[in-house]
Amino acid sequence: WSLRMDHRFNDRWSLFGRYNDSDSTSGTRGRSGGGSVIRTTGARLYNLTGGLTWIASPSITNEFRANWGRNSARGWQRQDEFGGAIPVSSSSSLFGDFAPIEDTEFSFRAGAAQLSLGRSANMQQEQVNLVDTLSIAIGTHQVKFGGDFRRLAPTFDYAPYLEYTDFRNMANAISGNTNYIYLGRTAGPLHPRICNLSLFAQDTWRATGRLTLTYGLRWEVNPPPSERDDRGVPAVVSLNNFSTLALAPAGTSVYRTRYGNIAPRAGVAYRFSVSPSFATVLRGGMGV
Repeated sequence: WSLRMDHRFNDRWSLFGRYNDSDSTSGTRGRSGGGSVIRTTGARLYNLTGGLTWIASPSITNEFRANWGRNSARGWQRQDEFGGAIPVSSSSSLFGDFAPIEDTEFSFRAGAAQLSLGRSANMQQEQVNLVDTLSIAIGTHQVKFGGDFRRLAPTFDYAPYLEYTDFRNMANAISGNTNYIYLGRTAGPLHPRICNLSLFAQDTWRATGRLTLTYGLRWEVNPPPSERDDRGVPAVVSLNNFSTLALAPAGTSVYRTRYGNIAPRAGVAYRFSVSPSFATVLRGGMGV
């Protein structure tokens, strides 16, 4: 469902806001473990956006936009008694007392036969975005200045326990001759934090009735990501020499922030014909 509101205070000020909420769940049988296993995936999206427009004069306009969004996805697999199957119980010897099936991502394979149970992951992405653009008309020039700030706050929440067992065939499974066994434990949810800031200036110049030139600069800063609980990705040193590759001291940033990211843009549009019934426009552009 969604809801939108528009309000005009007067000839200079106007406001809008909208909210969206979308929830979806799907289940599929038989992907792993036969028809008794149901693989379920779910997703939910929230989105809230607001905007404020100010017309200072016939030649000056400012637009501000703010957005918050959250998108979550989750997946799990369970068994039922479909087709006379006997579901694996949580108290089965397949799972330890410390790792019930609800907290385990479990996979058992014997040749072509496979059984997968438990939850895989519960992921989430959250975003805050602020954008402001100031437009000024000066003669044949349309000048714009603006800024864009974005903050991403994802959550990586894998199953606390991982258990994968693989046999080359069913005979090996019966005799206990395994190809490999993988047991793992995750460190709990990770909460990275990623920010980005960019500023721009641009001019659109109608040089003649046929020729329009657009040019500008964009400056962008991308600080290294952090982690909410100070459990970020470890940095390394001597990346170009594997013989001396090593972990950097705790707290070292993954990379250094660059402050010289200047991105120029230029474009041209030329109209060959001004006939109202037939028009041809050539456009070109370049950027770094």
